[in-house]
Amino acid sequence: MVAELINQDRQAFIDLCKRNRVSSLFAFGSSVHGDFGPESDVDVLVTVDVADDLEHGGALINVWNGLEKLFGRPVDLLTENSLKNPYLRKEIERTKRLIHDGVNALVLVWDQIQGRLPPSIASSFSPPLMPKSKVRMGKGIMMPSLS
Repeated sequence: MVAELINQDRQAFIDLCKRNRVSSLFAFGSSVHGDFGPESDVDVLVTVDVADDLEHGGALINVWNGLEKLFGRPVDLLTENSLKNPYLRKEIERTKRLIHDGVNALVLVWDQIQGRLPPSIASSFSPPLMPKSKVRMGKGIMMPSLS
């Protein structure tokens, strides 16, 4: 899944997002579902905080190339403006999972952490994202606060 790909070089992912002013990055498709395999591509929906059209396009290309290099597989990068098909937009909205929020480095999705938490802690979280009030920063990854 996408979290495992990011964990291969977490700092490179964080740096790529910061360098290109990524304000949000969502994964969707097979990379957040059980059918993600060795031949699967990674589907992402990206927003960059760049007003100038030329710089905006350059940032998106940099993110796309950087993610493909980081993940070692093809990346399908979409933006809100590129989503013209209302059915595709609705499906992406329904299934997308926040990976990077532009502020707190990474936000891990519930699917990828639920099996790693003791039941007493896991019961205080609800899918698809951990509540930010219950997390602390841990090497760029939002982790459950056990204190």
